[in-house]
Amino acid sequence: MAAYARGSGIDHTVLGVPMGFWEANMPRGMLLRSTPDWHLDPFDEHTIERFLEERGEWPWDGQPLTLSRYLDYADWFRDRAEIDVTTRLVERLDLGGSGTFVARLRDGGAIRAQSVLLAPGFSSFRHEPPALVRMLPHGRWSHSCADVDPDAHRGRRVLIVGGRQSAFEWAALLAEAGASGVHVVHRHPTP
Repeated sequence: MAAYARGSGIDHTVLGVPMGFWEANMPRGMLLRSTPDWHLDPFDEHTIERFLEERGEWPWDGQPLTLSRYLDYADWFRDRAEIDVTTRLVERLDLGGSGTFVARLRDGGAIRAQSVLLAPGFSSFRHEPPALVRMLPHGRWSHSCADVDPDAHRGRRVLIVGGRQSAFEWAALLAEAGASGVHVVHRHPTP
């Protein structure tokens, strides 16, 4: 959206840490389902294919797209699209006068705006069912958002509760890392 705003001449401010969740909370070795023909640029200029080409790679070298390659592309895209980021964090958003918004920042500052686009990422929405957490021994469980090193489970039996993309990806990463057993339980049909 920042690239679109910049390219369209819309005055804007980007707050936060773009890709911070991906850098800190995704498992090492993760592969994305996206292929190099997908990209971030709304103007189709700064594509993953162009990124790979500048690195002397072919588009098929980007398949499957690794987490580290995707993060490198995101940095390259941010640079090429000239997206300026203010790493200050928003603590709350209030309605201001005359239909404006006031973003109250964690450092005590504030920014007023006519419009706001929220892109809070995933970390604020992770779910740990209280009843399940109470049953599990302390230190013997983790949420996939906080557990990014599959190698830490080498030689262990691991139970994954959840049946979507991340559960199956984690199962593969744990098996590759040498977990002695990986079991997935879920309540939804297997994708």
